[in-house]
Amino acid sequence: MLSKEENDLLCLTGPGTPMGNLFRRFWLPVALSRELPKRDCPPVRLRILSEDLIAFRDTDGKVGLLSRYCPHRGASLFFGRNEEGGLRCVYHGWKFDTTGACVDMPNEPAKCSFKHKIHQNAYPTREAGGVIWAYMGPPETTPALPELEWTRVPQNHVYVHKRFQHCNYLQNVEGEVDSKTGWFYDHADISKAMRPLLVDLDHGYLNEIPGLANPTIENMAAWFWQKLAPQCPGLAEIVIHETPTARCSYRGE
Repeated sequence: MLSKEENDLLCLTGPGTPMGNLFRRFWLPVALSRELPKRDCPPVRLRILSEDLIAFRDTDGKVGLLSRYCPHRGASLFFGRNEEGGLRCVYHGWKFDTTGACVDMPNEPAKCSFKHKIHQNAYPTREAGGVIWAYMGPPETTPALPELEWTRVPQNHVYVHKRFQHCNYLQNVEGEVDSKTGWFYDHADISKAMRPLLVDLDHGYLNEIPGLANPTIENMAAWFWQKLAPQCPGLAEIVIHETPTARCSYRGE
């Protein structure tokens, strides 16, 4: 069992963390090209290595990757106007190009040079294989973009997609499905065991169901365990979410 300190060392990827510094030395896939389908299209929110970012395709077709919040008042650039070579904050109109340079400040005199002192954090991007890649590390150590085989063939020979997994990267690496054996437990068996329980719970009063006279999420988790464990050998945990931030985890007696 790892300690909290060891878990933090391995799993935290924010700026300045050991693993964050490591990952930032490589080109990372951050979005699909089709998520920014045309010039001046709406921007896309991203969270990469614990950083809130915004991606947009400018008038020339270049992809910019900027810190999400405007340095002026902290407004989200996701709501900005993508137009005429830059992304303009909707709050006070500061406009940034794909390099993070502030190119316009409305209501400032033409001779005012203050905009040249403002720079939004930005990361270089490349497109290959239908994927937008970003390099988030020190400029002096920028590596060559990896020439993976699927990035070098015609686009009609490639299919790319992405998926969200609510875990950190290490949980995915350790818990990935074995490519040779696949799942050892058939999800249909789980559905079969769950179906009669959902019928009992649906459109009824929980405290009228035998065993749920006091239907707290703790008692419900234990109730599900008692019902499912005999039919699902190897059952390890029942988790019930009451709200996005409140949950109960039950691992048996």
